[in-house]
Amino acid sequence: MAFTLQKFRDLLGNPYAVIGVCVAVSVTAFFTLSSHHPNYPRKKRRMSSFPDLTNNITIMAKYLTPDLFSKLKDRGTTKNYDIEQLIESGLGSVGPSSLAGNPAGLLAGDEECYDVFNKLMDPVIRELHEVDQNFNSEINLDWEQIRGGKLYGSNVLCCRLTGRRNIEGYRMVPASRATELLDVSHPIVESIWENIGDSFLSVSWQNSNSAMEEYGSSFVSLPPQLSRDWPHGRFVWLAENRQCQIFINFEDHLKVVITQTGGDIQRAFRRYSEILSSIEEGLKRNEKKFMWSSKYGYLTSSPRNIGTGLEVEVEVRLSKLCKDPRFERIIHVLPVKLDEADPQAQDVFCIRNKYKMQLTEVDILQQVINSVTLLVEIDKRIDRGENIRDLLP
Repeated sequence: MAFTLQKFRDLLGNPYAVIGVCVAVSVTAFFTLSSHHPNYPRKKRRMSSFPDLTNNITIMAKYLTPDLFSKLKDRGTTKNYDIEQLIESGLGSVGPSSLAGNPAGLLAGDEECYDVFNKLMDPVIRELHEVDQNFNSEINLDWEQIRGGKLYGSNVLCCRLTGRRNIEGYRMVPASRATELLDVSHPIVESIWENIGDSFLSVSWQNSNSAMEEYGSSFVSLPPQLSRDWPHGRFVWLAENRQCQIFINFEDHLKVVITQTGGDIQRAFRRYSEILSSIEEGLKRNEKKFMWSSKYGYLTSSPRNIGTGLEVEVEVRLSKLCKDPRFERIIHVLPVKLDEADPQAQDVFCIRNKYKMQLTEVDILQQVINSVTLLVEIDKRIDRGENIRDLLP
């Protein structure tokens, strides 16, 4: 016993030995705890046979045939992402609730996925984005080209712009491990510090619930591919009373959210454009750039967000129009989608863009602005008891 205690005292007296023990314990604890986490991906045998897609309601399941699977199962990207990983998030999707975040049923692991697996990706993208055979994408972040971008009035409650980006040359989040997520975060964080500010939150187990609330989701709802090595390499940047939020390595390398109280959507778009342009300039100084394809636009882990990567949302009160029997038909012919913004307020709706591809950012903003302006005017006319026939699209 004396010998053991003396050895222990000698060990404590050696700072290098103490550091070594601490590192060993930390690494062991990290991998032990991670491997027992319910969302930690287990190693599986390579998928050699066609998966069971019975009752699978993803778009992927409509186009992945046994013949196509046999052609793709032995293919992979240079970063070792294969068909099994591509469709993993869509397997088991047998109910509407499972489609909420990933109706495509696909998650890309790097930019090559869109070319290597294009026989599956392209038909899924065509249906998902309602585009024709010839994809094309252009960029236009010139906020001064917006017309009628100030939607004032009590009907319009707030607007929100969300954009996603990934950095060329790195694996996307579904294929990345902790060290890779940290690597890709460095140029993004550095660019934000230099050009925007330093109000960063490094996500940890202690604050991960708060981080996910800011993100608008929960950790347990993330598919295993997106929660791998959680929360390492994840960062959140909050500013301007949370009107500007930047999320790093959640679904994509970068997600920017701009929220504007009221209806000054042009101001929100200006801030959105300035932030993305500043980050992009910072990346260029480090010889980095966003993933971009002239065919698909900005490349994201989920095919639903490619193209401009822009989602525009406007919360608007339509207390009279929502009770009109023509309401659904009017929404159907407009280039927007509609969701209830607040279940407690049944007359408040979230109007969002229907399309992200084959349009520029300015085109998308203009479509949403024109649609909201029309809906508000129809609502006001109904409230005044006036005819709306000349306004119907």
